[in-house]
Amino acid sequence: MTSFGIYIHVPFCRDRKCPYCDFYSVASPGPGLVERYLDVLEAELARSVERYPENLGVGSIYFGGGTPSLLEPEQVWRVYCRIKSLWQILPGAEVTLECNPEDLLLRRAAGYFSAGVNRLSLGCQSFDERQLELLGRSHSAADCRAAVGNACEAGFGRLSLDLIFGGPQSTEGALLEAVGTALDLGVSHLSLYGYHLERTAPAYGRAELAPAGEELYRSQYLAACRKLEDSGWRHYEISNWAASPDEYCRHNLAYWLRRPCLGCGPAAHSFLPPDLRFWNPEDLEEYLKGGGGDKLSDGRSERLDSEQVLCEEIMLGLRLESGVEPAAIGAFLGGELETTLQALREEGLGAVSGAGRFVLSERGWLIYDEVLGRLTRKERPSG
Repeated sequence: MTSFGIYIHVPFCRDRKCPYCDFYSVASPGPGLVERYLDVLEAELARSVERYPENLGVGSIYFGGGTPSLLEPEQVWRVYCRIKSLWQILPGAEVTLECNPEDLLLRRAAGYFSAGVNRLSLGCQSFDERQLELLGRSHSAADCRAAVGNACEAGFGRLSLDLIFGGPQSTEGALLEAVGTALDLGVSHLSLYGYHLERTAPAYGRAELAPAGEELYRSQYLAACRKLEDSGWRHYEISNWAASPDEYCRHNLAYWLRRPCLGCGPAAHSFLPPDLRFWNPEDLEEYLKGGGGDKLSDGRSERLDSEQVLCEEIMLGLRLESGVEPAAIGAFLGGELETTLQALREEGLGAVSGAGRFVLSERGWLIYDEVLGRLTRKERPSG
């Protein structure tokens, strides 16, 4: 049975957005607003059967945000049951919930586990108290440790932890200490995100919250890579490491491999291979008033042309340890393919794997946008 993933965007934060965050959310929702959102979300799921028919099985569900751990376990169970009533949730399906550490009391962790969640992504970001303060986090390092302990006691065997590097006043030593702490806690997956500020982030333009310099950013990333490699971990995607292939985030892999995905909730995006993308409005009230709306009839959709599809395959493939077929790149570079790949190899930015695919090195991942531009700068030859 062909599978697809379902992403549920929970657009709520407890009090305020973290200053670096540019994901869509609203602060301090009342109980009535959350219930309205859940009603519309259920309706959107039901309408989606038209484009994601019942003969597709659900291989993954991902509750992202915002702060999904603001949902009570009973509310997560409500969404899970609605999905189960519409499609078959395949055996072994991955069900992930993003959690703030301060939310994950033992009772709550046990409730999420009973509600069908089998993987948690904990937004720790740092184990340094000063860094947590600068990042605007509402938890402490002790909360992070307690959350991991509560998750394990509740029965979770798959735990991911988020860390941020390159933030204001960050140091390589503090990052390595945070990675070491995560390893000591026994988590099986790490996501390390480079701190950056989009114009929509609350901290944009604030000098005291500016990112670390380029050299420090680089040194922190490469130092974390070395530490995790020395610990036997797999760097399977530009920002993601796992203790073993069994711990890869299967939901996110579906994105990177361009597999079908349904996104529900405000600002959520959907994809139907090979070329259809559609999305919801980035506005909760508009989403609620429209009852979730119809993304295609409302004009929030696009069909990629053949060149865009190929460029996207290269863009996403280069994020992964598996890389891309050189022939795909050759569609853009033509006769310059071999000289360009050779130059990247000599600069230590990439290599050809044993499977004959072009893969980026960790140094190449550091300047991913630049390398991508070099590989797709030519128009695709006609014919």
